[in-house]
Amino acid sequence: MKEIYIKKVELEGIHKRYDLEIDFNESLNILYGKNGTGKSTLIHIIANVANCDFIRFAFLEFISIKVTYSNDAYVCLTQREENNEKFVIIKTDSDAEFSFGKREAFKTISQLEDDRYSDEYDPDLIKRGLS
Repeated sequence: MKEIYIKKVELEGIHKRYDLEIDFNESLNILYGKNGTGKSTLIHIIANVANCDFIRFAFLEFISIKVTYSNDAYVCLTQREENNEKFVIIKTDSDAEFSFGKREAFKTISQLEDDRYSDEYDPDLIKRGLS
């Protein structure tokens, strides 16, 4: 069985200034550029998607993020604003969909920080995301 790798990352409206489409090779990929061009942001986005750490996207300004894998599976994130609150919508190639608001994400992070030493407690957003 062939290893699965990230084949493509498409970013739109990152920090209201970056649009980027990058195709990755199966082996080594090198990111280079001047300071402030989004290299670290791209790496954080890839890490957060790969680790299913979607809560962090509530605190990033973007229009859409799509990560496509070598087996054509993908994760697509978009944002919308409703009643003065930002929402993150996550969709996958299997038609799974999950969404949450920035307030809920902040509350979840606060709960996780308060209970970071307890394995018995999972905030509601984490439970919903894991099911």
